[in-house]
Amino acid sequence: TATGKWHDAHADRYRFVIACKEAEPLPTGTLTLRGPRGGQRFEAPAGEPLHVVGLDGVELLEGDFLAVVEFGVQCGDAQAVADVGGEGISLPSADGVSFGWPDIVRVAGAEFGLCWCRRRVGFTDCRHAQDFLIPAGSLRVYGPLLGQHFTCVSGVPCHIPLA
Repeated sequence: TATGKWHDAHADRYRFVIACKEAEPLPTGTLTLRGPRGGQRFEAPAGEPLHVVGLDGVELLEGDFLAVVEFGVQCGDAQAVADVGGEGISLPSADGVSFGWPDIVRVAGAEFGLCWCRRRVGFTDCRHAQDFLIPAGSLRVYGPLLGQHFTCVSGVPCHIPLA
C-alpha cells in the first residue's frame, strides 16, 4: 500500500490492471529471401530432353538446381522422378533461370512438382531429393500413356487410339 504497511490478501478484495502501450515499429534492417517464387507452372513434352526456362525468383544464380518430384508431395520429403533424366535432378543452371536434364523424358503425361536447391559447401551438394526444400512450382509433361498394347490383323485397316 502507499503507506508502506502490509494489506490483507483476502480474495477479490483488490483488483490490479496491467496496461501496456503498444510498441512503435522500429526498422532494424531488411530480410531478402533468395530463391524461386512459388506456384510457377511449366510444360514439357514426353520423349524429348527436359528443359525448364524462365524460372522467376529473387537472386537466382548460376549453379542452382531443380528436381522433378511427385505432384502433391512436399519438397524435401518427395523422391525425385528418375525417368525425366539425371535421376530427376537437373544439371547445374547456367544462369539461374534455365534448367536442363540429361537424356529424354520417359514418363507418361502427368503433373509433377518442381523443387529448388542451391549448393552450399558444408551444407548441401544438391545431389539428393531431400536437399531440395523449396517449392518452385509444377511441371506438366504431356504425351501418351506408356505401356499401351494394341493388336492389328495383317491386311485389315487398324486404328490405334493413343490415350
